Amino acid sequence: SSMSLDLAQVFERANAQTEQPLVGYVFDKPIHYIVLKRDDNKLDLPFFKEYIAVLDQIEATTGPGVIVTIGVGKKHFSTGFDMERWVSEPESFFPMNKEITVVMDRLIRVSLPSMCVFNGNAMAGGLFFGVCHDFRTMTTSHGRICLNELMFGGFLFSALMASIKYKLSPSAVFKLHIAKMILPQEALEDGIVDNLYSDEADLLKQIRTFAARYASLGQNREAIHINKENQ
Repeated sequence: SSMSLDLAQVFERANAQTEQPLVGYVFDKPIHYIVLKRDDNKLDLPFFKEYIAVLDQIEATTGPGVIVTIGVGKKHFSTGFDMERWVSEPESFFPMNKEITVVMDRLIRVSLPSMCVFNGNAMAGGLFFGVCHDFRTMTTSHGRICLNELMFGGFLFSALMASIKYKLSPSAVFKLHIAKMILPQEALEDGIVDNLYSDEADLLKQIRTFAARYASLGQNREAIHINKENQ
């Protein structure tokens, strides 16, 4: 039957997929859930590899559908790049930046309507990752949005900056440039997120409303892909 799982069941199924320790995939017709399985969901090369593998799986399917990316953490959606690794292995800086642009490119052009759930802090690369989805919703109870690389003396590659300039308003981009910590209500007002949710029941309702509204478009995947490429 359609949309029969609650989020606890989605997470349980994702966590049972031990061959994919970082990124789970659960299909609750017509919702393709991509579940980020670590508490902080740091972005690193193994994470990108698993995420791409799940996208490949989803894009090999046919028929109506939507993609929903969500994290299992109580505090974070994603804390972004593994900064400790960058400091200890500076040579990993360029491969990780290259890899996130590959993932972002795939996400921006993915052939299904997509939604990202910020279930907590969306920092740095975690924000870029979310911005590449068509829609974003965020918890009202906790969590902030920030491009905090500046605080570590880091800079952002032009491909990363292009993605937020393409998706967000100039005033929102400016706040992000100066590493401002943005709370949920301000994120909504600035259009960084499209919606807020108050609890799990509210979130599930939003996800199912999104699926009911947009899943049928998934029958026209080639057209969606071309439209996104041409934006």
